[in-house]
Amino acid sequence: MKNKTFITLSTGMVLGIVLLFTACGGGSGSSSSAKKLPTHEVFGDILDIANRYHYTDSVREAECVAKIEKLKLKGLSESSVQKITALRAQRKQDEKNSKAELEEAIAKEKSNIIGKKVPFEVEEGLGYEVTDFTVVDVEKDGDVSAKCQLKITDAKAADIIGGKLFIEFDFFDKDGNSMGKKGAAYVKLPEAADGATASQGILFNTSSNRAKKYVNFAKVKFLKENG
Repeated sequence: MKNKTFITLSTGMVLGIVLLFTACGGGSGSSSSAKKLPTHEVFGDILDIANRYHYTDSVREAECVAKIEKLKLKGLSESSVQKITALRAQRKQDEKNSKAELEEAIAKEKSNIIGKKVPFEVEEGLGYEVTDFTVVDVEKDGDVSAKCQLKITDAKAADIIGGKLFIEFDFFDKDGNSMGKKGAAYVKLPEAADGATASQGILFNTSSNRAKKYVNFAKVKFLKENG
């Protein structure tokens, strides 16, 4: 085993392979104006749900800001201040309603996604094998994310530091191009890592402004260090 020094990221039991489905915020009433995204082979309609949520949030926020700025230009009279307060209260209520609608949509769609296999490729000479990559949950905790479970076996030839295996990875689209999401993480292995199976959760997110881009997501490729 080679002697190497790494910095362990504080990611708990979830590795940070991150594709954000949504940013924080909400809105309601304009989601039907967003063009429907195609159903993804792995992530189903979660990308479309997230995209419509983000679109609505952007539209509602812009409308609210524009109305408030218009009132400010007229001068902050008692009447305009009351109207601004009412607009902000309505915006807050819109966000609350939209989040509830989002959670309901996720609850309906997640059963179509859980159990789906995430395509992957392992570069030769890594010293370990990936044998399974499966979506196990869809969550809404600030952002919408698909929680995926990674299984690694036969890691006896890999560099293991303090019982942890360092992995690097990249995301590729259907045209074979990198999606610019290259990253790295540590996977905690059992003592019998030379052939035993190690499971680790990985969060897939798609950022709100990238939902359309990730409709073209094809696979994750595990790379050699600095590959």
